[in-house]
Amino acid sequence: MNRSVVVFFLLLVPLYSLSKATEELVKSMVPGGKVSTHIGSDFSVRTQAGTKVVIEFSRQGDLDEASGLNLGSGDIFEPGNSLISLGSAAQVVQKLGQKVKGQWRLERDLERGWIYELSGTHEQEDFDYLVDAKKAQLIKAEE
Repeated sequence: MNRSVVVFFLLLVPLYSLSKATEELVKSMVPGGKVSTHIGSDFSVRTQAGTKVVIEFSRQGDLDEASGLNLGSGDIFEPGNSLISLGSAAQVVQKLGQKVKGQWRLERDLERGWIYELSGTHEQEDFDYLVDAKKAQLIKAEE
């Protein structure tokens, strides 16, 4: 029995091994934020407004994705590495007369590269927006 437990933990440790991402890097992506949870390569950060941003890294310390639920209500995210900020992505949509709010995600799309997926409204209807995170251009708006 004890041997089984040891083997289990030896197999589990690589799953939760520390990535090269650091709390300093995470805090630079959420200015003024405080890391509230850190499990392996996943960080949960409380913003100054009290909202939560989740950031996931690869084991090499590279950004995999980031997300939140409070776009327009306190979520702040500045990924660096030539990617636009969450606020800049929201402005791309707002300049077209659309409104953004609520859920958002930054991830690497196999076809399009880095994109922000933003929730919002247009003429009282719920919409999802895709914004190119490098070129700061709206890719798609769909109901």
